[in-house]
Amino acid sequence: MQTHPNIRLLADSYARVATLRNVSVAILRDRGHPVHLLVAGEFWEDKAVYTRCIEQRQLSSLVRLDDRYIANEEVGRYFSAADALIAPYTGGTQSGSATIALSFGLPLIVTDRIAEGIPASENIVKVIPAGNPTALADAVEEVFESPSSSARPVDNADEGWRRLAGLISQSAGARSSDLQT
Repeated sequence: MQTHPNIRLLADSYARVATLRNVSVAILRDRGHPVHLLVAGEFWEDKAVYTRCIEQRQLSSLVRLDDRYIANEEVGRYFSAADALIAPYTGGTQSGSATIALSFGLPLIVTDRIAEGIPASENIVKVIPAGNPTALADAVEEVFESPSSSARPVDNADEGWRRLAGLISQSAGARSSDLQT
């Protein structure tokens, strides 16, 4: 098994998966991978859930929390600086962050809970079972050992936005054609 020189993971601040992400980071660290996780976005639940988990697993040097609203003008910097987006949701049905990550050509690791809305034809999407930190760590390793995972940037930003608009309209009960001009 080869080690990636520096694995930079991005995740949104969905608090219910904080433990899962942090356990996965600890597994990757223990396997000898130089991994760093940035959790970005407003926390809708108690931030102490994150900080306790990070401290208990001694991950302070590997996990950075950016607990605030991320303005549209800043989003590109986050996705451009990451090597992959992880979305290990145990609940919910979709992730706007996943769609944006695809438009940036980022490898994407998602759970089967939200995979339905993500195009299966994407060769950079890895689907794992929800609630399994070892599967998440294994998927991160697979993504970084695969030569196709470095296929960025992708020239499909418009397609990513169309997918995002489709997901939004689907959740609102509207037809996607109602959103097009």
